[in-house]
Amino acid sequence: MRELTADTQRIREDFDRTEIRGLSPDGTVRVLVKAGRVITLDIDPAAMNHDNVHLANQVLAALRQAEEQSAQFLTSRTTPMVDAVDEMRKLFP
Repeated sequence: MRELTADTQRIREDFDRTEIRGLSPDGTVRVLVKAGRVITLDIDPAAMNHDNVHLANQVLAALRQAEEQSAQFLTSRTTPMVDAVDEMRKLFP
């Protein structure tokens, strides 16, 4: 159990250090997320040539991409732990 707690802490520390980037489909909006929080939001001046709805959609798309990458990061790190817990449950029903 201590090992599981240590692994969980290590995953959290890795997640807190990892910078995850999101990019809008048209490339005009970039976000940087660290530890699950938006650190920077960069908007290319060319994005201002579009209406507010287009810009809002680009911002949301960049944020969603960063969210998805964050989820993939955590899933890739926690899946082995979940599998180990499942195996322990089989041993001790």
